[in-house]
Amino acid sequence: MKTTTRPTAVCDLPPPTREEYRARLEHVRRNGQQHDICVNERGRVIDGLTLLKIANSLGIRPRTRVYRGLAEADKRALRRSLNLARRTLTTDQRQSIIGGQLSDTPRWSDARIGQALGVPAREVGRLRAG
Repeated sequence: MKTTTRPTAVCDLPPPTREEYRARLEHVRRNGQQHDICVNERGRVIDGLTLLKIANSLGIRPRTRVYRGLAEADKRALRRSLNLARRTLTTDQRQSIIGGQLSDTPRWSDARIGQALGVPAREVGRLRAG
């Protein structure tokens, strides 16, 4: 399966700056790929687009993990949860990710969103309440 750089879902965070991209590229060059690139059954990236671009630019065969049968909302929740767990985010960025999930899945309970994103349900509830 060929992994494509076309993402399957929207991202709530801006792409890395040139400086951040270069730092990540150097990190992968020195240490190798530390995280799997998450793809759907068609090879489209769910999470890890920057890492895929870096691997391709370095001539490294990217390591992927295939997620099958996920609904679009579940793909976006997966991407958001991985970014919340992996990245150093400002409070505004964290709230933006949770707010994106609330907009995406307004009928999901606070507990379900919290579980999907790996955040406390009460944090989701505070953002939902405004």
